[in-house]
Amino acid sequence: MYAQDPSAPSGASGSEREQRYNGAASIAETLILNLTRTLLIAVCLIGSGWYALRPGVVSDGDAMRIAVDQAGSYRYRLDFKERVVGSYTSRTGLASERLTFESRLEVVLPGTDLQTVTEQMEFATAPPYALLRARRSARSGSSTLSVDIQRVGDGYQATIQDNGSRHTRVLDWHYTLADHLAVERWLIAERPAIGSVHAARQLDFNRMAPIDASWRLLETDPDGSVLLGLVAAGEDKVFHLDAKLVPKAASIAGVFTMTRVLDDTEPIIPGPLAHSAAAKVALAAAIANPGALTALQLRVNDSSAIVLENSGTINGAAGERTLHLEHRQPALATPEELARASGSRADLPSDHPRIRALARRALGDAGSPALQIANLTRFVHRHLDYRVDVNVVGVLDALEQRVGDCTEFADLLTTLARAVGLPARTVTGLAYAEAEGPGFYLHAWTEIAIDGTWHPVDPTFGQIRIGPAHIRFPDSDSAYLLAYAAIPEMRFSVAGATYGDGPSDATP
Repeated sequence: MYAQDPSAPSGASGSEREQRYNGAASIAETLILNLTRTLLIAVCLIGSGWYALRPGVVSDGDAMRIAVDQAGSYRYRLDFKERVVGSYTSRTGLASERLTFESRLEVVLPGTDLQTVTEQMEFATAPPYALLRARRSARSGSSTLSVDIQRVGDGYQATIQDNGSRHTRVLDWHYTLADHLAVERWLIAERPAIGSVHAARQLDFNRMAPIDASWRLLETDPDGSVLLGLVAAGEDKVFHLDAKLVPKAASIAGVFTMTRVLDDTEPIIPGPLAHSAAAKVALAAAIANPGALTALQLRVNDSSAIVLENSGTINGAAGERTLHLEHRQPALATPEELARASGSRADLPSDHPRIRALARRALGDAGSPALQIANLTRFVHRHLDYRVDVNVVGVLDALEQRVGDCTEFADLLTTLARAVGLPARTVTGLAYAEAEGPGFYLHAWTEIAIDGTWHPVDPTFGQIRIGPAHIRFPDSDSAYLLAYAAIPEMRFSVAGATYGDGPSDATP
């Protein structure tokens, strides 16, 4: 529930109240960059044109020879809902006895500065063709978050730079050119049947480790091109490779696409997105006393019903849908979810000394996990100043500037919770507010696991329990993207509300 009127959080001035949900552009930025990285990871994995590999010729040495033969560059246009939002360029070459993969991503979103992500991977040119160095830099305005992984002895060391903050981590894993070419080797050596699935490792810069990804062969064409899909629950991620196994196009849920541009001189000029800087679904009238809601019924149009079917209970025929929202029992956390919600990442640096010290300070003398969650949530609510007019990249940058929007509030709480051993994740959806008129605004909050169940809290508003006034988007990238893309077409009206007398700020 809301601890107070969400349009007027405690301690906020009038101008701050008006800003409270203007962070939608930041959420859009995070969404697009994360989804783009999904595509880029795949392009790096399968995207350098190893077409000369012949059946039976799949040794590491032959792969290295082909890699050298196929040095070159490729250029792609990025579109969201058929509007150009940026470009991606990849280059492969041999220099200083190192095989180098380089890429550059540029995305411009409404209300934000140019977002630039550069990546570089270097492999040795002698067996076992080990990864020698991998670097990624993400820049927004004047803020930069970078990860530099270098081979040290038999392992690796990562250096994470978050503007003025710098820390290192020892990494215990191995990665070679054979891992990088696993999908090509599978397609060439095994000539898999349509429907076949193959697991491959790919380097994830955020997690600073290789992760497993499964690929399914969806289709083959007479010209030698193939259609591959990433295999994951609820996902719709498709990659079209030409006969040389170079990506021609890729898409997520059919609304975010990457298309190869053959003319290197063709300008790629981003256009405006469909969303305003404050994406919301407007209501004709305010909801009275949202902090006391125990259930809410919203009349929704068909566009809303399709993408929010897992966010509540939907009744009625087409054109007469009603979305029923209510306090639910905490959702069960699967072992896979708990694993993904634990540990440190480049963007959630829970092992950083400053984060650990801050987490201990925030906990105070809280003993039980429920009290720990309450203390952490209230601490983040007080510690950051809500601002949308400042460039912030990463949790440490938010701490340095002591500012952020709902994304930084949620990410900081997620990071602090992980630092004290509580699995946590940042989630996104729609939340009721009245900042620029009553409605459900694009918003981010945090879910923290206790005893194998997820408990949602909202550090932006300092809410220890949240309920029907928050509509959570699905977990999968594809379903999430469809929901996000549908916001301009969503229509809500209040059909009914139920109220209770329980304390709105009780611990979970």
